[in-house]
Amino acid sequence: GYVIELKYLKRGDLPADEPVAPTAWAAPLGAARAQLRRYLADAGLQARHPSVRFIGLTLVFHGWELVAAEALDSPSDATEA
Repeated sequence: GYVIELKYLKRGDLPADEPVAPTAWAAPLGAARAQLRRYLADAGLQARHPSVRFIGLTLVFHGWELVAAEALDSPSDATEA
């Protein structure tokens, strides 16, 4: 199963004609990662779905453009996708 956490950077907050620098999406990605770890560590989730192995996905968008993505296999894991 998948648990997905989305974060969004407004198009007007950053220049649209330049690539989005990693420093612009580092904070939203960190916040998404922390929230997703809490979701994956939730005992209630595992109790309701004991046979499901959950994978967490963090996605950060700048407008409609995906600028960062990570997969979390466990509450303590973080690997870039």
